[in-house]
Amino acid sequence: MGRRPSSYRDPPFRELPSSAWEIASDTVRGDPTLNRMFGVPANAGDRPLGDYLRAIDPQQLCRVSNDIRKVVTPGGGDCYEQEYRLLADGQTRSVCARGFVRRDTDDNAVELVGVVLDITRQKAKAVSSARVLRASGLCAASIRSPWSVAHLVRTS
Repeated sequence: MGRRPSSYRDPPFRELPSSAWEIASDTVRGDPTLNRMFGVPANAGDRPLGDYLRAIDPQQLCRVSNDIRKVVTPGGGDCYEQEYRLLADGQTRSVCARGFVRRDTDDNAVELVGVVLDITRQKAKAVSSARVLRASGLCAASIRSPWSVAHLVRTS
């Protein structure tokens, strides 16, 4: 496995909405794109994590907070991945947050570094596809293989 980026500014993060949360100081360094997604001023500088958590859908906030807390505890693992909704600037976005935890020699989490990908379009397409399948009378239980779908389409 290759070396992990040491900073959210290292490749491959440079082109993606990214952040680094320094845990001891509760300081998040978010890039302008990420800040806009979370309703934080684009060039806000270092902000507390709470400023970003406020944008998470209240129905999902507890789950997201618990998962963050788990990954930063000793033995909590090195990787973080979570999907949730953001409610910021009058928009609802579906996002996927992915990152890794930098730890000190005592296994204490020092920093959570990662990216947040806007997956709103992909989610909408998936919901649309599910509606089409339901409307056509197809369901996962009736599809035994990819060829079953092709057969149903050809014979319909």
